[in-house]
Amino acid sequence: MFSPICPLFSHHISTTLYDSSAVDVRNHPEQISISSDDIMEDTTDMIVEFNSMVWKEKKDAGTSLAQPISGIEVPEGLNDFADVLTAMHKLE
Repeated sequence: MFSPICPLFSHHISTTLYDSSAVDVRNHPEQISISSDDIMEDTTDMIVEFNSMVWKEKKDAGTSLAQPISGIEVPEGLNDFADVLTAMHKLE
């Protein structure tokens, strides 16, 4: 629970007590290369629109934003971000 706030302290305590670190050390995702600022701006707009659409669907369904939702697919233009968006919105 403390590892995001106090990673060094959490690592020290957990390795002292359990011989295993409690700090999450997963690798960061690979950076997506985008060649143009215009493309990045268009992509940002598409992500904002997609997020708004998902949040509206959840609101209209009366579910919390943390609840999974089915029947929504990530648009073609956001394929590079599909895994992240699917996990973030808990799309089924």
